[in-house]
Order: sequence, then C-alpha cells, then structure tokens
Amino acid sequence: MEDRYFIDIRIGCAGVIDRQHPKYDPDYPGLHPDTGGVVFYKHGYINNGIWCMKEEDIQELQDLCDKLNVWPNRDKKLKELGI
Repeated sequence: MEDRYFIDIRIGCAGVIDRQHPKYDPDYPGLHPDTGGVVFYKHGYINNGIWCMKEEDIQELQDLCDKLNVWPNRDKKLKELGI
C-alpha cells in the first residue's frame, strides 16, 4: 500500500504531496506551490547556473511527510489548519 503523502523532488524544487487531495493529478508534469495536492513546497536556489536544493530542506520535507503519514486525527488537524 502506498503512503498517502510523499515527497516529489524536481530540479530546483520539492514538495510534500497528498495523493488523496481532490485536485491531485499524478499525470500533471509540473510542481509549483499551487499544484493540486501540494501540502508544503520548497524552492531551491541557483549555484553556478545549476538548480540545487539544500539537504536540510529535503530533510524538513521528509520529516513532515513521515509525520503526516502516521499522525492521528490527521484529517481533522489539517482541516483546522486550512490545509
């Protein structure tokens, strides 16, 4: 069984995605803060003309993803937070 939340890492950006979000589209090719299903988004930086992500940003996304996948009353809490 797949976890509900997963990390989508692209060139220069990454996000925690909710597979059960009504606007989530697994075939959508892009990743932006307003992409359907994005719960949390991080944008990278350019280093010598190459898009990069900080390791601590990736770790922050992984930690959030792990918490969301095991968080009791997750749906109620997310609704309260407006997510």
